[in-house]
Amino acid sequence: MYAPYEPHIASRHFWHSRLVRGEEQENNSDDFRVISLNILTGMHFVKGILTKEIPIPFAIPPFACFRTNRYHGTLQVPRTPFLYARWEFMTMIKNEWPRWSGVFSAVTTKMMPDGSLDIPALGKHFEWQIESGVNGLVVLGSLGENATLTPHEKQQVIKVAILVSNGSVPVLSGVVETSTLAACRFVEAAAKNGADGFMLLPAMIYPADAREAIRHLRTVAAATDRPIMLYNNPVAYGIDITPAMFAELADEPKFVAIKESSDNVRRITDILNLVSDRYQIFTGVDDLALESLVLGAAGWVAGLVCAFPKETVALYRLIKAGRMPEAIALYRWFTPLLHLDVSLKFVQNIKLAEAIVGCGTEHVRMPRLPLVGNERERVESIVRHALATRPQLPNI
Repeated sequence: MYAPYEPHIASRHFWHSRLVRGEEQENNSDDFRVISLNILTGMHFVKGILTKEIPIPFAIPPFACFRTNRYHGTLQVPRTPFLYARWEFMTMIKNEWPRWSGVFSAVTTKMMPDGSLDIPALGKHFEWQIESGVNGLVVLGSLGENATLTPHEKQQVIKVAILVSNGSVPVLSGVVETSTLAACRFVEAAAKNGADGFMLLPAMIYPADAREAIRHLRTVAAATDRPIMLYNNPVAYGIDITPAMFAELADEPKFVAIKESSDNVRRITDILNLVSDRYQIFTGVDDLALESLVLGAAGWVAGLVCAFPKETVALYRLIKAGRMPEAIALYRWFTPLLHLDVSLKFVQNIKLAEAIVGCGTEHVRMPRLPLVGNERERVESIVRHALATRPQLPNI
């Protein structure tokens, strides 16, 4: 249960805290309750570092004993206070939570013919995306074949992206795990390897209800100090994070953005009407990009950007600049390509497009196989027609 602020857990005067979210968990002693410390001071999130045992100042009602749990920011607080406590959260750090926007490239994972990672190709592709003007990289998403990679391979991909980016754009990692524990372990490891943030969806396979999905998202957030983009894709994964659920999750400051992939463009307006600009909303459906951005989305987690980055960035900038006739003309040229992102075989579609353009290969990780027959001919025809009629991009 996520309990509201309780005075016996933390003083109202301490850090002028507005909210402490608590979660009851099983413990060996009834004297302790486990809470996740999300203390908001304005737009800042306060966290701390283990120090030593000291007396709590008289001016502050005693907290009793702070003891760190496995995940960063999770504390054990005894219900019965005493004057001297083990003070484990002393060095205060303020996190300025980002306001992501723009085109974030949902990059493919480059592979060798035998299915192993092609590290040089990964680095080259990440570099090309950044040079083409994207505002962020999202590795290990659905398009990145996350579910087929080993834990070690996932961390390798993150390390390459961080090395290439070198702080020039944020690098987010998809969190695609079948259990909450696995997701928590993954974000811990990814943060150590430099990931700037995460794109988090409910756990895979099990069709969680709203209560279970919210608990999963909150628990993973407690496992990291990095900002998070919540990912809603009920079409692919069968779990719908509704606008009402986003409103309920709004008190977690690490949830800074939403990737909205419900295939229902009305959701953009519904979310904005309910929570205003609390989240940075990104569209995650390529062939609804213009509609979503016009309705107020701040960004676009794009798929065809992998093969056509300059066109994707130009379209985003034209829309945001209000140059709609130019944006609509470019969008109409782009739309047959963007439809390739909305398919059960979108990974194969986009990797084939990369191969035709000359920025990648078709190699995928089994059980996926490269396209053949009519499916292949259709994608080849669309991509080759787009290349033959490729427009000159405006200065933007």
